[in-house]
Amino acid sequence: EGMAYVSENFWHDAVNKATTDLFTFGYKNIIKPNFVFNHTPDVAHDQMIEFCNVTKRIPPLMWLLREMLDYTDPVLETTVMGVDFANPFGLSAGLDKNCDMPVLMDNVASASDGRLHDLPRSAGNPKPWFHRLPEYDSMMVHVGLANDGSDKVIDRAEQAWTNAKTMQVSVSIARTNDDKCGDLDEGIEDYCISMRRAAGRSAMVEVNVSCPNTHAGEPFTADPDALDRLFTELDKIDARSELVKMPLNKTWPEFKDLLDVLAEHNVQG
Repeated sequence: EGMAYVSENFWHDAVNKATTDLFTFGYKNIIKPNFVFNHTPDVAHDQMIEFCNVTKRIPPLMWLLREMLDYTDPVLETTVMGVDFANPFGLSAGLDKNCDMPVLMDNVASASDGRLHDLPRSAGNPKPWFHRLPEYDSMMVHVGLANDGSDKVIDRAEQAWTNAKTMQVSVSIARTNDDKCGDLDEGIEDYCISMRRAAGRSAMVEVNVSCPNTHAGEPFTADPDALDRLFTELDKIDARSELVKMPLNKTWPEFKDLLDVLAEHNVQG
């Protein structure tokens, strides 16, 4: 449905409503049937990334996009965890794993890039990665942390955050997904390497301890003591706001045990 409210300024509000309606119509009637759903999900995703890589190099188009989709107004602003957000729109980690698209997302309040690890590059799980579930209007994702590695992607995230007009950039770090993953101590050092690289170079850092489709599984959510060991080491690194991606498949008592651990550490959300 169309936006009910964007700005107290009449013309700003009118332009944003008209733009939203135009983009909604274009996606539903042109892009979705002709460029997305006539391809497999993996192909559609790759083509979307490639399209963004081309269009982000056209400054007049980027200026027009920012003006047409300018969702900024004082009434929408908020501060959470000491971070100032221009509006309540955000994009979670997973779509833009290599930080290729931030210039196209400058009108969202926040964007999380990556699901990064310390190896130079990971191919992730065997393809296909994406599986449509039309009966649920959803999609199953089985990427397995494919990315160029935190040494490269964090540089891009820092540049995007520095150059952004209003967007707050977060990076999401995770344990390396390959068949050489070792014991718990190696996993803790894996997180620490990425955290040292990310600290102070983005508005937030998300620590992903609940990625199920990897070789190592989820050892840090299976045992609260393991989670405590991980964050005892991460606490030694001076990061900005730290978030934790939690599992969805825990009972409330199990989940609370994990929350009780995190409440004793440098975690903001």
